[in-house]
Amino acid sequence: MDVDEADDASRWIGRRLREIREQQRLTLGEVAERTGGSPSHLSRIEKGQRQPSIGTLMQLARTYGMSLSQLVDDEPGDAPHVVRAAEAPVHDSPDGRYVAMSALGSALQVVRVELRPRRRPALVQHAGEEWIHVLDGEATVELDGELVQLAAGDAIHFDAAVPHGLHHAGRSTATVLVVSSAPATPGHAPSGHVPRPAD
Repeated sequence: MDVDEADDASRWIGRRLREIREQQRLTLGEVAERTGGSPSHLSRIEKGQRQPSIGTLMQLARTYGMSLSQLVDDEPGDAPHVVRAAEAPVHDSPDGRYVAMSALGSALQVVRVELRPRRRPALVQHAGEEWIHVLDGEATVELDGELVQLAAGDAIHFDAAVPHGLHHAGRSTATVLVVSSAPATPGHAPSGHVPRPAD
């Protein structure tokens, strides 16, 4: 994805997030309080000036009571929900390219991520559980300050209320599958405090 395409994607997701927030009659301050972000950071995302990380998108999806697929406006499919590799909508974020693989309104958030090498992200936490499986390469999961190294074929399952983050420090991409429990109901704040991401 070149710079122009990334800018277009940032503007599109920003408009989408603003529309959803306004439909639910929430202010930037209210959303920031529920996600642990800052109003200024969320405002820059809505204006298309910053690309949201996958963690931020999943936090917003829970806050708005929808799945990640609904948040990024993927096409709904027939039951059973089938994701064809050649047809899956691919999105971009600071973490890397990702595909939301669960059905709209699913009780599970399933995301396949091609992690880019990057610094350690801000930690997040939310109600429920999370399961991460490394399909290719290596990844690091941070759990409340402890770093857990995962190689291809490894998996980790943990209480998502524990502050956590996912990153990859290698030179090439790493592919991981992230499965998270159901989003919260609309207007319901995730349990616990979520550290604010850096602006």
